[in-house]
Amino acid sequence: MYSTQTPSLSSQSARIPLLAIRAANELDEVAHGRIAYSASARELGDLLLNSFSMATDANAPVPIKSGTVAVFCHAIEGLQQGSKVTSFKELVTMALDYAKTLEAADGNPEKSEVERMKLFCIALSRAAATFRSSIHERKPPVVRRK
Repeated sequence: MYSTQTPSLSSQSARIPLLAIRAANELDEVAHGRIAYSASARELGDLLLNSFSMATDANAPVPIKSGTVAVFCHAIEGLQQGSKVTSFKELVTMALDYAKTLEAADGNPEKSEVERMKLFCIALSRAAATFRSSIHERKPPVVRRK
C-alpha cells in the first residue's frame, strides 16, 4: 500500500484522507477504552514528522513542500480553535507537536487530549481530501484524437 519511505502530507499516492479518518476512529475507540492504542494515529504522527522535520534543518534549500503547508494550515483552520499562526517557525512547532502527540496517543492519555487529536485527524482528513481534489481539477483532461 505505501512505499518503504514515509510519504509527505501532500503526497498524491498515499491515502492520507483514509489514514487520518481511520486514526480518528481508532482514537475514539481509545477514548472509550475499547482499544489500548491507535496504530493509524502513530502512522499519521510519523507522516507529520516526515513532512515537517526537514524544516528544522537550516541547510535544506526548500524544507517543506507548499502542498504540505497548505494541507496542514487548512486542517488547523478547520479546527476553528482561534489559534493564529504568525510565523513559519510557529507552524513547524505546531505540526511537530501534533505529530508527537499522535505518536504518544496510547496507554492512559487524557481523554481531552485524545478528543483533541481525534478532531485534528478529522480536520486533516478533510483538508487532505480537498487538496487532492483541487490537484485533480487543475490537471487538464487528455484529449485523444481518432
